[in-house]
Amino acid sequence: DRQRLRETESELFGKNTAISSAFLTTFSVGLIQFAHFGTFELWLTTGSFLLFISTYKLMQARNKTTWILLCGVITGLLVAVKITGAAASSIPIAYLIYCYIYKNSSRHLGVFLRNIFLFLLLQLGQFFR
Repeated sequence: DRQRLRETESELFGKNTAISSAFLTTFSVGLIQFAHFGTFELWLTTGSFLLFISTYKLMQARNKTTWILLCGVITGLLVAVKITGAAASSIPIAYLIYCYIYKNSSRHLGVFLRNIFLFLLLQLGQFFR
């Protein structure tokens, strides 16, 4: 009984079956049609992850200007890849507003506005490159 099972397995999962499956998958019309959807979303996912990590580092840093600039560059690149990447800019902007209102780490309105301006300037600079 086990011998018959092994013979059936070798017929079902043999080399010829693997080659024909690879051929059919390679030239499948459905997979080729949907392949273009994954190209930009891969970059958006990676950039959003980097933006999240940079915002986390921004929360921990004493010198916030460097991390704000990095967040602005990453967001600008996300917008340059696809316009829906602008939605990710809400992460650092929300943190900057939180710092100004609740944590009072930006003691003056000028510092807060400078940080927002630097962030948006770099974002727009990358978008129009």
